Amino acid sequence: QPSGYHRDYQLLKDVLFPAITRLHSCLDLATYMLEHIEVRGGLLDKEKYDLLFTVEVVNAKVVAGVPFRDAYREVGAAVESGTYQPNRNLNHTHQGSLGNLCLPEIRQKWDRATINTN
Repeated sequence: QPSGYHRDYQLLKDVLFPAITRLHSCLDLATYMLEHIEVRGGLLDKEKYDLLFTVEVVNAKVVAGVPFRDAYREVGAAVESGTYQPNRNLNHTHQGSLGNLCLPEIRQKWDRATINTN
C-alpha cells in the first residue's frame, strides 16, 4: 500500500462524490436565486400586516413601566375589540433592525465573500 492510502476512504467515494456534486448544484441554484431577489418596498404598509406591529405596542408599554403580561393582555384585548392601531414609526437602532439594516456592511461582506467565486 502506498503511503497515505486508506482502503476505507475508497468505500466512501461512491457516496461522497455524488453528494458533493449535488451540493455544488444546490449552491449554484442558491446563487442564482440570491442574484435575482427583488425587495418590494412598502409591503408592510398593507393592512394585512397590521398585527406584526403588536410587538412594538407591547414593547412600548413595557418600556413605559407596564408589566409585560398586562401589556400583552391589553394589546390582545385591543386587537380583539378592533381598537388596536399599529405604530409603524419605528426608531430601532440595533444592528439588523428596520431602523438600522446595515445594508452597506452586508454588501461589503457579500462582496468579500464572493470576490473569488465569479
